[in-house]
Amino acid sequence: MSFKEHYNRGVDLWQDGKYVQAIQSFKEAQKLQPNDIELKQMISQMEMQAAQILENEKRFKESCAREAESRREVMGQMYGVTDEQRVVSEYPQKLSNNPNDKNLKGCLSVAHYILGLTFESKDDHDRAEKDYGWAIHYEPDFPLAVKNRGRVRLKIRQYNGAIEDFEFLLKLDPNSDNAKNAVASAYFERAIDHDKKGNSKHAIDDLEMVLKYNPNNNNARELLKMIRDKK
Repeated sequence: MSFKEHYNRGVDLWQDGKYVQAIQSFKEAQKLQPNDIELKQMISQMEMQAAQILENEKRFKESCAREAESRREVMGQMYGVTDEQRVVSEYPQKLSNNPNDKNLKGCLSVAHYILGLTFESKDDHDRAEKDYGWAIHYEPDFPLAVKNRGRVRLKIRQYNGAIEDFEFLLKLDPNSDNAKNAVASAYFERAIDHDKKGNSKHAIDDLEMVLKYNPNNNNARELLKMIRDKK
């Protein structure tokens, strides 16, 4: 592979969140141009950034596992059961016999939420997304489940769904900076995806939405200028 191929591969891997593989690709590029000081400095900065990202991810997974355990205790106190697998296996039949039973719906919602947290702590975002969805199905007024589903949808590139979830949260609290930033992040990720696919118009539309919700996002402003300049 040429220098450019290794470098571009590194960029793609980094954007995909594959930080270790990305840095390795940049190092392969550096072998072909060992006197490139700027590349050497960039790799050093990326190694520090990747280490921090991976540490943050580790802490986040630990927090998901702790929350799952806490919710399990609450489920036991409220519904007298602490086995979420048993709940999602047996309780749907009970609910079919008593479709208006709020306790059954509440228990099923909490059980699926616990499973969502558990799968997310194990990087199984596809299964987490489904369980958060079931939690919302049984308990539509469950903002935490909506927030978490939006988060994992973003990770698995379900951009439309993530935007829908975050905009729902923003409707609940129009003045929430966290909700605005979440919506802006989802639009930004989708804009990047559109740009990669050559969909300049859609990318521009999404970047304008980013700046609507987060006017101080300089990355979005710079990318918007670059795309417009290319047209």
